[in-house]
Amino acid sequence: METVNCDVLIIGAGASGLTAAIMLKRKNVNLNIILAEKLSRVGKKLSVTGNGRCNISNKDQNISHYHGDTLSAKQILNNFTFDNLKDFFGSIGVLVYEFNSKKAYPYSLQASGVVDALRFEAERLNIKTLTNTEIKKTEFLKTGNTKSGKDTAFTSFGDEIKINSKYVIISCGGMAGGAQYGTDGSAYNLLNKIHTMQKPKPVIVQIKTENTVTRSLKGIKVTAKVTINNHSDTGEVLFCDYGLSGPPILQLSRYCKKNDIVSLDLMPEFSEKQITDFILKRNDLNLAGTDFFAGLLNKRVGFAILKSLNLQNKNTKYTLKEATLIAKTVKSFNFKYLDTTGFKNAQSTSGGFLLKEFTENLCSKKINNLYCTGEILNIDGDCGGYNLHWAFASAFAAANGILNKELYGKR
Repeated sequence: METVNCDVLIIGAGASGLTAAIMLKRKNVNLNIILAEKLSRVGKKLSVTGNGRCNISNKDQNISHYHGDTLSAKQILNNFTFDNLKDFFGSIGVLVYEFNSKKAYPYSLQASGVVDALRFEAERLNIKTLTNTEIKKTEFLKTGNTKSGKDTAFTSFGDEIKINSKYVIISCGGMAGGAQYGTDGSAYNLLNKIHTMQKPKPVIVQIKTENTVTRSLKGIKVTAKVTINNHSDTGEVLFCDYGLSGPPILQLSRYCKKNDIVSLDLMPEFSEKQITDFILKRNDLNLAGTDFFAGLLNKRVGFAILKSLNLQNKNTKYTLKEATLIAKTVKSFNFKYLDTTGFKNAQSTSGGFLLKEFTENLCSKKINNLYCTGEILNIDGDCGGYNLHWAFASAFAAANGILNKELYGKR
């Protein structure tokens, strides 16, 4: 087994790990840093974020867009603002730009370009990267007194390598994306005997519903106001063979519980009475079946509504009672929630190790010199760049924690 020594071992060379390494090395060129990545290349998950366009951050960094241990995370996020993020990425050649919204992307709209910029900067700084290297166990040894208490040394083990280090940063992510992106949950084993975990669950993910109707409408997109458990969001909804997808579905997936009702308001700009009046006026057009909603709603969606009310074969004019019932269904086209499509399809992980067991620089309060960043911690954000911003902000916090220790011995 090969043995190597370094000052800082960073486990996981994704968005957070790469950023932490660069921030450390820029401020202290004497630090010997090793990035250990279990996959064959760095930043694989980052390279597909935002449908390959990389929604890198969001200008609106209000803490209300985050979930989990938000009280502990607030200061960490305040210490790394949207402008700080733009400056950092600008310094490695990435122009961060807001395209007609608060969502921010690289101007190239290529996530692979962001990965390349981080990778090139790490190489320029002579940061050693070990790919195909999964760290399966980390042992620690208290070595003596410092200003902050007991110091710690670490020995970390892969299948064919042993790495001795003064510091360890665990930046392995959670479970979103699954094994194909190196986030299968195995990294939790590095800490689950030391720190308390909030059970992980997939968020920003498609949902499974009773699917007789959704399967018949597979591939159709509608703009709707979606409501789940008194939480609402409006946007494009996609009908799928398993259930529902689209931005508002992904955004609200965190609030779903089994047998909840997912309600689609297909005409959110209009009241039930207005829609009832529209339907009564359409009686005079002599439209029936799939043609009845032509010009008002997607014809197939409209027909599915009529079919759900057993009105699809009616050849006479709709009565006021029937028109009202159709209008009610247009305003509340309901589906029973069954499950999500799981971690493999999720964009983020809710849950993780509790932030109250870490300092404001994300150093473990139980094991000195051990840090965590990113999705492995119990903080996650809404869809729209928040999870990546947390990855970068937490990397900044951990890097500053180590730099301060090196300078002042502060915990």
